[in-house]
Parts: sequence; C-alpha cells; structure tokens
Amino acid sequence: KLIQEESSETGGVKLAVYIHFIKSAGIPMVLSVLLFQLLSQGLTVVSSFWLTDWTSDPSTSVDGVQVVERRNYYLEIYALLGVGQVVGAVLSSFSLTFSSVMACRRLHLSMLTRVIRAPMSFFDTTPTGRLVNRFSKDMDVIDNILPMTAYNAMIGFITVLGTLLVITKSTPIFLAVIVPIALIYYFVQKIYVTTSRQLRRIEAVSRSPIYSHFSE
Repeated sequence: KLIQEESSETGGVKLAVYIHFIKSAGIPMVLSVLLFQLLSQGLTVVSSFWLTDWTSDPSTSVDGVQVVERRNYYLEIYALLGVGQVVGAVLSSFSLTFSSVMACRRLHLSMLTRVIRAPMSFFDTTPTGRLVNRFSKDMDVIDNILPMTAYNAMIGFITVLGTLLVITKSTPIFLAVIVPIALIYYFVQKIYVTTSRQLRRIEAVSRSPIYSHFSE
C-alpha cells in the first residue's frame, strides 16, 4: 500500500513538545509574559490588602470627619497600585503577541523548509490534503488558539492563587477546605482533558481526507 493511513498520538502531550514551542516563541519573551502577569496579579492582591488596611485604620477619621491627609495617602497608593496592574497586564499582552508571532513564524518556516527539501517519495506517499491540513488548520491553531488558550490558563491559575491567598489570610480555616476541593477539581479535569485531547486529535486527522477531496 503506497499511502499509509494517517495516525495520531495517544496519551499525554510530551514535555519535549512544550519545550519546543517555548523555544520557538523565545524563552525571554515567554518569561516576560509570566513575570508581567505575576506583577499585575501581585499588585491586585496587594490592592485588596491595602483596602483592608485603609478601611480598618482609625486615624482616617476624627469625630466622624475624614482626615484629608490620610485619605489622600491611601488613595494615592491605591491609584499607583491600579496603574501598576494596568501596566503589567498591557506589557504581558504585548509580550504574548510578540512571542506568538515569533513562534508561528519559526514553526511555519521549519515545516515549510522540511516539506520543500523532502524527497519525491514523500509526496508519493503523502496525500495533498494532509499537507494542506498541516499548513492551514493546524497552523491556525498555533497562530490563534494555542497562545490565547495558554495565556488564559496562566491568568486563571495565577488569579486563583491570588484569590486563595486573600481568602486564606482573612479566613485561615479555609485551608481545611482547599485540599478536598483541589483533589476533586484535579480528578475532574484529568477526565475532561484526557477525553478532550484525544477528540481534538481525531478531529485533526479526520480533516485531511476532506482537503484531499477538495483538491481532487
């Protein structure tokens, strides 16, 4: 049989795949995305603590009258924290955009170079639809879906950590509830991710014959 049936990976995504994508995006830029997002979320947590200190400070008012100096002091610091959050979020988004473009360009160029330099036997055994699928939908996933999905996952993870930190500081007994909830979420996402990942792979493979029919 000249043309072999297209297969897909099974099981979890290998660590080498993540490392290759990070290297393609540029390690400094990926780190900058993470650091700026940590800065933004860290300032958000500090803002929550700052508001708590502000509302619990008895020196902000005397006999029911606000002390303007104390109010302005807390307000100025709170405003600076807000500006820092915005700056961190903007720089993180900019770094994400730049690193995504770099990753897409490098991965596309690498794939194109390998296809151009492939021997004729490769084109005899590889349907056109399979190549079109790689260069169209798969590259679209790398260009648009993968960076935003990873970014949203990172934001969600950091936000949850920040929220847990604030709740734990104000209500330490909440620590007793975190562990069982975390275990439940872990097992639920384990089932979901395993199923969703394999369905995505099956979907990606099933598109190739359709593109082949279009080309014919």
